[in-house]
Amino acid sequence: MTDLRVDGKPLTDFASGNTGPYLVSISHAQTSAAITQTTSDPNANVQLAGNTNLVVGENTINVTVTSQKGTTKVYSITVTRAAAPINNGGGGSTGGGNPSGGGSVPTPLITSTDGEITLPVDRDGELKLNDEVSVSIPSGATYQQLTLTIERL
Repeated sequence: MTDLRVDGKPLTDFASGNTGPYLVSISHAQTSAAITQTTSDPNANVQLAGNTNLVVGENTINVTVTSQKGTTKVYSITVTRAAAPINNGGGGSTGGGNPSGGGSVPTPLITSTDGEITLPVDRDGELKLNDEVSVSIPSGATYQQLTLTIERL
């Protein structure tokens, strides 16, 4: 394989001998990824698996290339689909909205007062260390689980 692209964009650090995994992030609105590739063997057989019906979070797309001589390589792309935007109802609530978009059922704020917190994707959080330090993390701050630790020195 001499070139591998997702939605027309070249993969960062793609090298023809490296089979991945390559990491790509997409928006919540996107449910599939267009994969294009160029092989050095014009008679190679290329099969895609996992590039449609993408779920929120990590998805694995495999690009299997079989040369005319029968040699097979599987290239792996990990696509992370963002969570749905949270509708806070326009009121600036500290909790998130309902991720399904079906109403205004608030998602509880995740809090910690011991200086350690782990937040799932797209959740509001508040981290405190006693009454000395406070950190607020808005939903949408990251596209993957977030773990923070505050230590007193």
